[in-house]
Amino acid sequence: MKHAKNIKIEKNDKRKGTTLVLWILISVFIISYVFITIESATEGASLTKIIKEESRLRDENQVLSTRLIKESSLTTLEIKAIELGFIKPSDIIYILEPGSVAKVP
Repeated sequence: MKHAKNIKIEKNDKRKGTTLVLWILISVFIISYVFITIESATEGASLTKIIKEESRLRDENQVLSTRLIKESSLTTLEIKAIELGFIKPSDIIYILEPGSVAKVP
């Protein structure tokens, strides 16, 4: 009789141990799942922010490229030169013979 009780207690202890291990594993999986879900949501928000920033920078780059083309056109440069006091020369002198400019006599 004593031996039968010991066997029953051992079976109950084994079941309790197995149940405890099972609950621990389930808890670890649930915690891992929640953690991964939170990380995925955070990464998604970061990715959205980066995509918006990229779009804004592309738009700004397009505006700056257009402005650069406009500001460096010959018509705009001519207008700016006149505003700064540059004038078109009336006489153009061409130097045909190659000679020394700063030659000692």
